[in-house]
Amino acid sequence: MQKTQIKKVIYLNKPDYDYIFKWEFQQNQVIKGYPKKTRGTCIQGVMKNETCYHVVLNEYDLNFIKDMAKGTKTYGRDGKSIYLNKIIEYFMPNTKVYIDKHTCFYPVTTIYDRDKYSITEGNSSEVFTEPTYEFDMWLMDTWLECPKTKKEKEIIETEEKRKSIEKLNVTCLKDTIMTVLKEANIDTAFIPSHNSAHKDRAYIRAIDRRNWNKLIVTAVNYYINDIAKQYGFKVNEPKIKANAKINEYTPMFFLDDIEILK
Repeated sequence: MQKTQIKKVIYLNKPDYDYIFKWEFQQNQVIKGYPKKTRGTCIQGVMKNETCYHVVLNEYDLNFIKDMAKGTKTYGRDGKSIYLNKIIEYFMPNTKVYIDKHTCFYPVTTIYDRDKYSITEGNSSEVFTEPTYEFDMWLMDTWLECPKTKKEKEIIETEEKRKSIEKLNVTCLKDTIMTVLKEANIDTAFIPSHNSAHKDRAYIRAIDRRNWNKLIVTAVNYYINDIAKQYGFKVNEPKIKANAKINEYTPMFFLDDIEILK
């Protein structure tokens, strides 16, 4: 295995990087991923790795690789193939490595080839053969965290302001709002921040469709009657099934339910 250090920059968002160290390395020495060639925006952080090793496997290496693959299904489903991650583990034991997942989809060699590396892509009948096999890899201990960009700093500042407002409203207004809705016979639930549904924003929702329908009908009726009283009439709430799916076709009110105010 011939290794040449080159400068080839790749990026990972910090949450993905942290996940690798927390979970991936418990089972794998070689991490297969999709590195980005350009820096993205991530307020949790962006990791950069520019220390790349261009690796060339020659015909001498091929003999060792064939011995690894021969007579076993450890490395390939067909018992005659071997994949790149296992080759790296063999030649670089106890070294944590990151490689592009695109290089790992197909076997690097088969034991039937005597003097060539062969790569068969999926179910294709075409086999690419060469006396060498080349790929790039990055060591996991050469990642560095990038400084925050202006855009990331602005996003962080905006998010901190939002959280401050949210915290104040949860403390001062949440219980009052839920109590008022309860007095209108509408049961609600408070969903705190750190939920996955709405980007960690705290919110209040109806506990079920029946209460949601009741809220919609009550709110629409209140709004319409606020307008109607200016013209001397009122409308009555339409009777809608408790579990109905309210949409734009649902009656807001019936014309025979209008009352003229004296």
